[in-house]
Amino acid sequence: MTTAILFTNEHQSLTSDEALQRCYQALQAHPSVAFIFFYFDAVNVVKDIKHFPQWEALKTVHGIDLITCSTAAKNRQCGAFHSGPFVLAGLSEFYSKLHNCNTLVQI
Repeated sequence: MTTAILFTNEHQSLTSDEALQRCYQALQAHPSVAFIFFYFDAVNVVKDIKHFPQWEALKTVHGIDLITCSTAAKNRQCGAFHSGPFVLAGLSEFYSKLHNCNTLVQI
């Protein structure tokens, strides 16, 4: 059973460190996560490059793709921060990858 995580971050003040903690909590509940899609205000975590090593570790250790919505990133002036562990992609990529998952969890 494979899980996708949709991270929307309704709390705009959420830091990258807090976002990492939420992702790890979701991984404990759903250990077979294939990818995390950062949408709406969650794309702001890519601005905090000092946490890139922690995001890279999450990605590598758990084999998870970290995908940032390209439109949401552009609208929040963080489209240039697509380096590091995050990949920019559109909603079509999200829906395409979602077809290979049994469960969708929103955090």
